[in-house]
Amino acid sequence: MISVARSQPAELYEQRYPVRIRKFALRNDSGGAGRYRGGLGAEIELEMLAEEASISYIQDRGRFGPKGLYGGKDGARCAISVVHGSEVYISPHLTKDSNIPLRKGGVVKQLTPGGGGFGDPLERDVHAVKEDVLNEYVSRRSAREDYGVVFKDDSLEVDMEKTAELRHKLKPEAKD
Repeated sequence: MISVARSQPAELYEQRYPVRIRKFALRNDSGGAGRYRGGLGAEIELEMLAEEASISYIQDRGRFGPKGLYGGKDGARCAISVVHGSEVYISPHLTKDSNIPLRKGGVVKQLTPGGGGFGDPLERDVHAVKEDVLNEYVSRRSAREDYGVVFKDDSLEVDMEKTAELRHKLKPEAKD
């Protein structure tokens, strides 16, 4: 049994099992927007090197992401798929399945959930949002739509005047 959700080094899995970890990365935009952004989930891709096997899994948060608090947005939901060439299998149960056939070259793609945000995203420090974009934790789209931060042209220089205007427009009381 392989448990990729544990914090074992990828090399350990590759030594013990006939798999290759093709990707193990933080999942962009998975943490719920908030004054304090939720923690990021992971994006994991595991390729089968043996001729055949089967996998089973159980995970949480397939239908609803972790809840945000005090105005924070929910974190991203989990997802898992098994890919063989152009065939993609997604379990109808979303968070659990068993004895899924996996052939050589097949890839298991897992997205773990992100944490919920805490507090109003429009109150997040503008420079923290800029750092999140620089580190690819948050996309430019999310910076604008969720946090109300506007960048000048293609640079990552914050347009403070347009940011203030957008944040004012996005405030719930401004919509009344």
